[in-house]
Amino acid sequence: MFDEILTILTKLRSTSGRLEKEAILRNISSPLVEHDFKQVVAYTYNPYHNFYVRKFKQPEKTTGLASFEHMITHLDNLRNRTITGNAAIEATEALAVGVGFAGTTILRHILEGDLDCGCGISTFNKIWPGLVPTFELQQCHTYDEKTSHRVKWDEKKYWAQLKYDAARVAIIVDITTDSVSYRTRNGLTYQIEDSDLDRIFLDAAKALNRPALVFDGELYQVNESTGKPEPRIVSNGVATKLIRGTASLAHSQNIGMSLWDVVPAEMFAKGKCTTPYSKRFELIEQMFGNGLRVKPAENTVVSSED
Repeated sequence: MFDEILTILTKLRSTSGRLEKEAILRNISSPLVEHDFKQVVAYTYNPYHNFYVRKFKQPEKTTGLASFEHMITHLDNLRNRTITGNAAIEATEALAVGVGFAGTTILRHILEGDLDCGCGISTFNKIWPGLVPTFELQQCHTYDEKTSHRVKWDEKKYWAQLKYDAARVAIIVDITTDSVSYRTRNGLTYQIEDSDLDRIFLDAAKALNRPALVFDGELYQVNESTGKPEPRIVSNGVATKLIRGTASLAHSQNIGMSLWDVVPAEMFAKGKCTTPYSKRFELIEQMFGNGLRVKPAENTVVSSED
């Protein structure tokens, strides 16, 4: 099965036209190959999956004795935190020996979150609707002549918050698996290695007695000497390294965050939260009002444009 899947990826990579790529996906040789290929796509791009292992040693020799099902079981063990740390890396390297060259190549693509075949999530979801869950964060419009009419100053108060010159981050916290993952606004993973930062969010979720929460805010690099956020060019450079997995341990340990929202994970997945924003931001202030690394967004309640 690994050989068939790798052949499909190779064909997609060598084909430049969108329609030709779609034809390759629509004409996979058998239902079984299609089923397993779809699993590879889903495990690679599902924004809610975090395997906590990105790199492992390439085996010098392989046996080819491990099956596709063995790989899926291993990936489930990683994302469910059944195995962690060095044990997870060692188990991944042992699996690589068993799945052979093709299997190791596919496994590496999944863990890195990129099949490198010239197809995006939209293409896969076009062929197989709903295969990969979408991950989207609400964004703002500029306040100008076109949008200002939406603000009803005579009727409501509004929350005016500082526009942070940094990188957007969604923090997905699951206390059932004791896990925290940090995502870009498009669902890519920031590879942050800092158990102290994880613990801040896990403790907050436990204090609210919620099994899973999603926090929303901005991520920036803190200057070690001054304790203040670095300029955008520095913070975004570090953010890029965190996405690529090339950031240093010092980069992870000097991360700061400003938060402006928190919603239950199940409501985040549906795209709508029934708790009023005033209550949600109040929770942020209660949990992080005295925080050093994680703080509430600078906020002022306003009732007029002035």
